[in-house]
This record gives sequence, structure tokens and C-alpha cells, in this order.
Amino acid sequence: MAKSFANSLDTQIFEDVISRGTLEQRRELANQLSDLLCDEDAPHEDQEAAVPAVIKLALDPVRNIREKLAERLSNCPTLHPDVAFTIIADDDEIALEFLARSPALDSWRLLAVLKVGDVHRQQVIAFRANLDADVVTHIADAADLPAVIALLDNETVHLAAGDCRRLYVRFGSEPQVVDRLLDRPDLPLEIRMLEAARTSSRLKGFFEDTQILDHERGARAANESEERTFLALMCSASDKELRRVVPFMSGRDMLTASLILRAACQGHLRVVEYALAYLASMPAERVRGLIYGHGSLSLRAVHNKAGLPASCFHLLRAVFDVARAHGRDSDHEPDIFGRKVIETLMTSYDMLTIQDKLGLLGLISDLAGGKPAAIADRLILDLKAAA
Repeated sequence: MAKSFANSLDTQIFEDVISRGTLEQRRELANQLSDLLCDEDAPHEDQEAAVPAVIKLALDPVRNIREKLAERLSNCPTLHPDVAFTIIADDDEIALEFLARSPALDSWRLLAVLKVGDVHRQQVIAFRANLDADVVTHIADAADLPAVIALLDNETVHLAAGDCRRLYVRFGSEPQVVDRLLDRPDLPLEIRMLEAARTSSRLKGFFEDTQILDHERGARAANESEERTFLALMCSASDKELRRVVPFMSGRDMLTASLILRAACQGHLRVVEYALAYLASMPAERVRGLIYGHGSLSLRAVHNKAGLPASCFHLLRAVFDVARAHGRDSDHEPDIFGRKVIETLMTSYDMLTIQDKLGLLGLISDLAGGKPAAIADRLILDLKAAA
């Protein structure tokens, strides 16, 4: 059984050693008292009785005593908060190692240090293993940039979606933060889209400043790059993510008719279905039933309710006719799908005039990419020559 100092030894002896003892005596007392505090079997009242003396030793003018005390106490599974905070307030060389290692620093103690500590202490805390969620959130919400970078480099930390959003809002202009966020597989899709939009804006500014392209061509190139990124992100999303991100995009003018038609021309039908469902304020399953099972009149109703331009209706009609004939349950190979859409437009709708077809082929030229765009360009030239 552990020895009870409180019962067998007057704590006044501790005070005498601290005030009048030699360096070696104070060092030995520090060793004995640190052993007492780290002994899980020691009586709690003995440990409490030793706390005032330990605090005084943690303030000893001799650095070596403070350093060795902190080193030994950094292994204690529990520790009186006054002792811990006294060590943490010491010189960086002593405090930071203790702060990095001590298992006695629970969530509320770490939060207390974060709220008043300098950036070095924030950094050390941010790199501790297996931080609790409330500590992570505080760092994301209030810590300085170096601590945030340490947090993002901490492979043991789980960042909730809200933490990622906080970091992007606070440090969206800091490449060190943005690059690390984008490297995270769990980064919410919305943040990736916001960064794509920000990159597009920077690209437009670059074109304007350098005049590599005229204003119209530069804006078009930036918009196309943004839409391609949006579409790639949407195609990689789960159904759950799409249900969440489509309203997000709509609220920020990202869910454009051009983007929906680009997805349609390339055979990304799932994206189109979720976009139409949201814009038409209808369940996705209901929209699928209408566009695949009830012909062009039902599609027109969905199209009109979604608020898409009338000029693109027959392009969507051709897309869904091709999907109905060749399978609608998965994305299609874009070149093959786009070519079939062109064939359907050119051969299946007698009501279309030459001008109608030229307009629809122009949309495919702009949005389909790859071989379908090249085919559309050739057909445009042929139709104009024949007109």
C-alpha cells in the first residue's frame, strides 16, 4: 500500500525544504512529490496535501528543478489543474513538451489553454492525438493560422463538416489552409464548389489583367472551366450528397441551365434528374417517372416547371429519348451518348426547322465537348451551306 505522507509527515517539512533547502534537497523533494502525484494508488488526500508544495517547486528559480518536475509530471494520468496550468505558464522549452505529452489534460483544460494561450501553445494542442470534437471546433473557430495548419496536419483528427466550413470561411484566402482542405477526402462538396467558383473568379481577373483573351472569350473560358469542375464534383457525389448540394448550388446561382444541359449532353442523367427535381419542386422519383414513362408532354411539364429556357426543350427531349432506348440507370460514355443525341435530333423530330436544329447543334457544340462537339460543328457548316 502506498505510503501516506499526510499522516506520517507534516507538510511543513515540504515548506522548509523549499524555502531553506539546498538545490539537491529541493530536487529530491520534487522527485518524491512527483512520484506521489503520479501514483494511482496513493491516497487522494495525500496528493491534495502535496499540491501547494508542487506548485512552489514548479515556480522554483532554478530552471533544472522546474524542467525535471515537468518531465516527470507529464506522465501522470491525472493532475491537479493548478499544477498543470503552472507548468503550462512556464518557459516554452518546459511548457510545450508537457503540453504535448500530458494525459492529464482533458478537453476543458485544453480549451482553457486555447482561450488564453499564445500561438505556440495553440499549435501544440492542435497536434495532440485524438482531440475531442469541442477542442477541434474551438481551434477551427478561433485559433491562429499556425494552429489551424497544425490541426489540418494532424492525421488523428476528425474534422466535422461544420469545422471544414469554419476553416474555409476564416482562411479561404490562405493557400496553406485551402490546399490542405482540398486534400481531405471528407471535405464537404459545397466547399469544393465554393473554391471552384473562387478559382473561376480569379481566372477571369487574370484574363482581364493580362488581356491574353478579350473580355468575352476570357469570361467564357472561365465559366466553362467552372462548369466542368462543378459537373465533375456532382458526378462523383452520392445521391445523399446531391440532394444536399443541388439546393446549395441553386441558392448561389451555380445551378445554371448551361450546367444542366452540359450534364445532359454528356449523359450524366442522375445529375440532370436531381437538378430538374429541385427546380420543379418535385420528388426525384416523381420526375424520373414523368420524364421516362409518360412521353414528351410530361417532360415538357417538368421542363416548364423547372424554369429552363424553351429553346433547350428538344435537346432534353433527345437526351431522355436516347436514355430510354439505351439505358438510364447509370452514366453513359460521353462521346457515344452525345453522338446518339445528335442522331436523334437530326432524324426524329419532324417539327424542327433548320434554324431550330442549328440552335440545338450550337448548344451541343458549346456543351458536349469531345467528338460530339466536333460532329455538331461539321453539321452546322453543312446545314448553313445547304440553307
